[in-house]
Amino acid sequence: MIDTIPLTHGTIARSRTESADPQLWNNLVSAWVPTLGPTGVELIDIVGKTNGTLTNGANYQMSPSNGMAVELDGDDDYVDFGTIPSNHPLQLNTGSGITVVYQSRQETGGDIWQRVLDKSTAGGGADGWAIYMYPTTLEIQMGVDGLAVLSTVTSAYAPNVWNTVACCYSVNDSSIRRVWVNGVQKLSASDTKAIPNVATGLKLGTPPAGSGREWEGGFGPVLVYNTCLDRSVVYRLTDDILAPFRRRRISYGKSITAPAVDIPALMLTINNRIENSLLQR
Repeated sequence: MIDTIPLTHGTIARSRTESADPQLWNNLVSAWVPTLGPTGVELIDIVGKTNGTLTNGANYQMSPSNGMAVELDGDDDYVDFGTIPSNHPLQLNTGSGITVVYQSRQETGGDIWQRVLDKSTAGGGADGWAIYMYPTTLEIQMGVDGLAVLSTVTSAYAPNVWNTVACCYSVNDSSIRRVWVNGVQKLSASDTKAIPNVATGLKLGTPPAGSGREWEGGFGPVLVYNTCLDRSVVYRLTDDILAPFRRRRISYGKSITAPAVDIPALMLTINNRIENSLLQR
């Protein structure tokens, strides 16, 4: 289900303790949430503070079906997060794997294997990792250090509409590797490659090295975890990708415990007072 109710800055949970679903913050490394509204030429990482710069005309636009989104023209637009140094959390090499959950709309046509998130020095996520989608065959792949470690069936998603995608890669356990599209499992094949710890660029919508493979369409929230998430957590995020950022309700003041009350005796007292009041009239 696509979440169409945007949060506002005053209601956003900015930490685990503020969240109504604090478990969804476990292993959460970065979260870019344009649904919260435009922030100039920046795309703010509200978790890891790795902010990106909207480049070459990338802009915020309101989508009737999905709230605010970052729009890229398929020519030269992208979001640049700069160089991710070694040992940075977005290397994603210190956990048990990678999960990237995102909302995207890809237009028909354009470049092949258009980039979602790409932290690499060359194709296939060389020296890092990357996610890319093919607008003709409608396939999704995740590459790690030059190898496609996740590949979906063809027609895994619908073009020209919003899809919620979750790519889950486990380094050591092939049985839990998955690609979900709108809550449906679409994985066709997987492979194994260690996640490297190499300083590379990170971009949304284009490869960090070279040109081509430009995204044409829009991006909603993008969440990155340094583990292969449990299926139940993925389903929760697929149902509501903004769930980690919904604030819990906070009650102020002390709790008050009501005293024990003898209800029959209380009713008798009330009836007696009513009768006495009527007799006095």
